[in-house]
Amino acid sequence: MRTILSAAALAAVTMLSFVACAGGGQKSNTTVTEPDEPEVMGKEWDLAKDTDVYITGYCRRLFKNGVTYRLDDKRIRFGTSVCVSGEDVYIACETEPPTLTSVPGALLCKNGAAVTLEGGLGSNYPARPHQVVVTSGGDVYVAGHINSRAVQWVNGKLQHLGNGNDNGQATCAFASGNDVYVGGYELGVGAAWKNGVRQDWHLSLGDGRSSRVHSLFVSGDDVYAAMHDIVGTDDPRATGLFKDRPLLWKNGVFQKLPSNGVNGDVARSVFVSGKDVYIIGEEYNERMVPLPVLWKNGVKQKLTDGSSHAWANSVAVLNGNVYIAGYQTEGSGVSAVHVPTLWINGEAVDLRPSGMTGMAWSVFLMEKGK
Repeated sequence: MRTILSAAALAAVTMLSFVACAGGGQKSNTTVTEPDEPEVMGKEWDLAKDTDVYITGYCRRLFKNGVTYRLDDKRIRFGTSVCVSGEDVYIACETEPPTLTSVPGALLCKNGAAVTLEGGLGSNYPARPHQVVVTSGGDVYVAGHINSRAVQWVNGKLQHLGNGNDNGQATCAFASGNDVYVGGYELGVGAAWKNGVRQDWHLSLGDGRSSRVHSLFVSGDDVYAAMHDIVGTDDPRATGLFKDRPLLWKNGVFQKLPSNGVNGDVARSVFVSGKDVYIIGEEYNERMVPLPVLWKNGVKQKLTDGSSHAWANSVAVLNGNVYIAGYQTEGSGVSAVHVPTLWINGEAVDLRPSGMTGMAWSVFLMEKGK
């Protein structure tokens, strides 16, 4: 098994080695290693010849261009988000509770070195980092929550959003230059902050019981939010009196996204490329099976046939190619397994041959040579 030496080597997918730091800066012998014989992903991967594709998810692994690199820090349960800035690779990680009575915590990995986020470990309250972004000035922001409080970490330091007492979460972040936008919800209603200041954006249509922002994107002067709200329904196909409704918010104007409209339809991630707006999420069919969908400029495209459970979690676009990270299920009942999946222009690529397992949560793209 080869050992990994530097982020620059990782960028070249050659031999690499990271020394990870435990909480408090104490060094451990943790390394990031790659499989002995990584498999070539197949012809679908030819679409990525001009693109470096990074994925993290429900395993202690970073995926890059058909090869996975294992994060050997035993505290890490899975990566929630990946972001690349220059030669530095950042992964927001949730930790495995050390005992049955303890709670998960939050870490940030930079080039394989895991450092505790302030307040993210060792308390009686669960912490989770949802998304990591880097500003043009090099500041690293992580949006997340501790217990039921929306927070952000700036270069590892904890900052409470709002007054720190409102029930909610910071579920996403976006960096535009040195401005950082964070989205989520407070007291059951969609919320957003810019540089730590709550914005009066009215992220609710008013006819819903609650709403939640899942993803933000800023392009020029335009701000986009992928979200959902909960509304009443008398649809006989529904399992209850309420259903989720997928929404796109842009500069204060809502667009209701077309969906099956049965129960749990959600818009989870938004990406803007030129004049095109890409949103991914899921809808449920009449058999209550979730299937991932892509909305491009409001037009819906199903990514599976709905024969098995599947979800889409993150979308990114580069050079006209659309990459969607998610997962599908294989088998049923207790024998069912999760298949980490990357859809490239609608075609599903099984990531298991690379050594990745579980679920793909986040995808990040970099143009090669940039």
